[in-house]
Amino acid sequence: MLRKLVSSGLCAVALLGLAGPAHADAVNDWNNILLQAIRTDKTPPPKSSRAIALMNVSVFDAVNGLVGGYTPYHVTSPPPPGGGAPEAAAVAAAHKALVALFPAQATTFDAAQVTSLSAIPNGPAKTLGIAWGESVAGQILDLRAHDHSGDVVTAYLPTGALWWERTPPALADPLLPNWPAVTPWGIPSAAQLRPDPPPIPASAEYTAAYEEVRLLGRVDSPLRTPEQTQIALFWADGGGTATPPGHWIVIAQGVSSSQHLTLIQNARLFALVGIAVADAGIVAWDAKYHYNDWRPITGIQKADTDGNPNTPQDTTWSPLIATPPFPSYISGHSTFSSAAARILALFLSTDTFSFSTTSDGLPGVQRSFTSFSQAAAEAGQSRIYGGIHWQYDNQAGLAAGRAIAEQVFYDVLTPLAAVAPCLPSSTALCLGDGSRFKVEATWRYTSATGDVPGTAGALTGTSDSGQFWFFSPDNVELAVKVLDGCSLNDHFWVFASGLTDIEVLLRVTDTQTGHTRTYFNPLKRAYKPVQDTSAFSCP
Repeated sequence: MLRKLVSSGLCAVALLGLAGPAHADAVNDWNNILLQAIRTDKTPPPKSSRAIALMNVSVFDAVNGLVGGYTPYHVTSPPPPGGGAPEAAAVAAAHKALVALFPAQATTFDAAQVTSLSAIPNGPAKTLGIAWGESVAGQILDLRAHDHSGDVVTAYLPTGALWWERTPPALADPLLPNWPAVTPWGIPSAAQLRPDPPPIPASAEYTAAYEEVRLLGRVDSPLRTPEQTQIALFWADGGGTATPPGHWIVIAQGVSSSQHLTLIQNARLFALVGIAVADAGIVAWDAKYHYNDWRPITGIQKADTDGNPNTPQDTTWSPLIATPPFPSYISGHSTFSSAAARILALFLSTDTFSFSTTSDGLPGVQRSFTSFSQAAAEAGQSRIYGGIHWQYDNQAGLAAGRAIAEQVFYDVLTPLAAVAPCLPSSTALCLGDGSRFKVEATWRYTSATGDVPGTAGALTGTSDSGQFWFFSPDNVELAVKVLDGCSLNDHFWVFASGLTDIEVLLRVTDTQTGHTRTYFNPLKRAYKPVQDTSAFSCP
């Protein structure tokens, strides 16, 4: 596994706002070009996350179609006879995607493509690679052509206490109220991951959040330390910067450089981060416009209307940084950051990773971290120091981002397993369609001494169903069934239920194709039943 830790010195390649990493491959190069396009366009975070996903998914499917090894995101058609140069395919796919996303910058992209392709030897492989990359990007663009990202809708804005309202100084209209309806990239729906409502004003949680941001987020707060002020500005990532999702692309570039990833590994890493941050934007904006919770500047200036005697009103209060023009709950920064951080941790099989990064908004300032989650937590907390979010916005966003990443990582762009007959064993079941599907499970919990992992024991049942035990064969923890639904919807179905609240990874592999479906239950959550009626295509 990729577990190499990187010192602060080695991670200088991850400095946001500098030139980016040294030339590695087309994936890194064209992510640099993408980030500069976002800065030039002053793209808002949800749209930048969509651009990151669209370009990197195009590149992944183009490279994977030639190199193989992973489940494609969308493009399953075979490449042209004779294949093609994967690097040329990556360049062509990225170029076509960016021209469609940022047409006003097409001349810049054209010049960049000439430079990138000049490094690839001329010949049939290069020509075929370019044609294949353009074809793949065209198919991804067609897939997303009607994803509702361009819809124009009118936001529903209730009035009165607790509801969001336009905030000074700009008093701007709400940004992207259509975004909750955007088609997700890797999760079934935004509503599925919608957080519980924010706390009521009379609650202790609201009161604590109110006092924290009132005291620390005020523009002239005497209690906010110089470092806390720096953190607020460091992670602001406002208009004209790489934006919060782009900040994490640069961090991912540092990971890529330190791990010396191959072209296909890079393509998969950046596509996974892109899909996760794109879905993070959709989930965050869904919650924002579902709950329409007021921002701190409104809640503090109008605290006399919240019904809580423990929230003192301050009509002169204003935040350190300008309040963005959309509802507060949940924090987009927290959701973007947690989603990207968790993808990086899952990709490396460890959250522990030392790196340094800088900020577009604070040139010359560098902050260092020893884990991805530490950086995500600081990015989320920065919004309280900046005076534009409540702590419950932050915590719900961090939780949502993590859940998004875990679903994305285990559901899309998964490694293909070796095609071989299923052989039942003490840890594997062979179920459905003549024992076609291999089913395995692992588990993990934490104790006072650290993580305790294990492999589930298999208990054979019928030809379609079986069970798993974790700690004792007479204590069943998990039941699994694989059914043939081909006559109903042209798919095999996977159902599972559990009697546990520890972390569980349930893997079902189609031994005829090598495709794997992984179902993840996080630690400390009661096992959520699996009802996947589109798990594997027939026959």
